[in-house]
Amino acid sequence: MRQCDICCGFFRSLVLAFVGVAFAFGLTVLTMAYAVGHISGGHFNPAVSVGLLVGGRFDKKDFVPYVIAQVIGAIAAAAVLYLIASGKAGFDAAASGFC
Repeated sequence: MRQCDICCGFFRSLVLAFVGVAFAFGLTVLTMAYAVGHISGGHFNPAVSVGLLVGGRFDKKDFVPYVIAQVIGAIAAAAVLYLIASGKAGFDAAASGFC
């Protein structure tokens, strides 16, 4: 087997992995937008809120409370993930780069 065949195969598998992960995240956001978008307008992270603010589709007075709620939600989600992962035998937060 030639070196080029090994490299091309490796990169081909990476591309498929990146595409798969991108589709997974994209479909997750799409599902959340359809499921709860009518409640918050689809503000799942501060970047969305900034974009809507800059685009004139979001009131300036609501921006700071939305961002605060998003950050609190992110911290709560990270805490839940940490609790779930720490229940696994052999999990080390520092070694895995979690914290």
